[in-house]
Amino acid sequence: MCFKLISEKKANKKAIKKLKKKLSKAKKAVKKDKKKVKKAKGKHAKKKAKKALKKVAPKVTANKAPVKDKKSLSRREVFLAAGAATIASTFWDVEFVGVVKEKRDAAPALPSINLLNGVYSDPNHKNGYRIVRATDKSNAVVTLQDEPKGPIITVDGKIKTSKKSGTTITLDLSPKGGPSDVVATFSNGSGGDQLYFPDGNAWTKSVGVDGIYADPNHPAGYRVVRVAKNKMYITLQDEPKGEVIEVEGKKGKNGYLLDFSSKGGPKNIAAIVEDGKLVFPDGNAWTKM
Repeated sequence: MCFKLISEKKANKKAIKKLKKKLSKAKKAVKKDKKKVKKAKGKHAKKKAKKALKKVAPKVTANKAPVKDKKSLSRREVFLAAGAATIASTFWDVEFVGVVKEKRDAAPALPSINLLNGVYSDPNHKNGYRIVRATDKSNAVVTLQDEPKGPIITVDGKIKTSKKSGTTITLDLSPKGGPSDVVATFSNGSGGDQLYFPDGNAWTKSVGVDGIYADPNHPAGYRVVRVAKNKMYITLQDEPKGEVIEVEGKKGKNGYLLDFSSKGGPKNIAAIVEDGKLVFPDGNAWTKM
């Protein structure tokens, strides 16, 4: 009986040992399968992250962070990249539009030099006028008269435009007895188009008929038009080196009657002010610049 029990006990031990071996093998197989699953998931995640990053990468052109080699990417980095790519692809367009709008609002477009052109009033000389005419991107001619019968003075101006200081014009006022380097800053704010000077004075551009006009028959020339007390005063030049001619006119029923005899033309030419233009009977029209 005892021998039988001992034999059975030994057999049971052997069976248990075999079962343990099988269980160990099964555990190893499961562990191996888990590794395969993890590896498969990792490859899938990497592939997904790579696709997501490709979608976002073309949109991000500045401050691009260095990307690790594919082989050195950890699972954590891959999942973080995939998450970042998903968030970026979802919210990038909204953020991009917001940034562009903010930059646009913070840095408004610089005014064109053509905005400098015009007839200005000076509060220090209420009966006079100032005419600013840009000849190119860097130069301007400024004509001044303090009083109706006072001398007409022409001075040079140097135009500069930058994002920091905006548009400025440096005037040589020495022919008028002033300094040769007075810097005026152009502003087209709520107060209208103005030129601000260091002493606090400001010239304000006139609205309405007053201004500088372009004549399609003389594209290289100019026409300066001023209206004062029902009279129209025109200073014109057909070519850059041509003669400067003065033309006067008076207000009529439907516009102004102009005397072009100083230019070899008729004495009473009717001109109608219409939509920023001075329209003549022959169909020609001067356009305000």
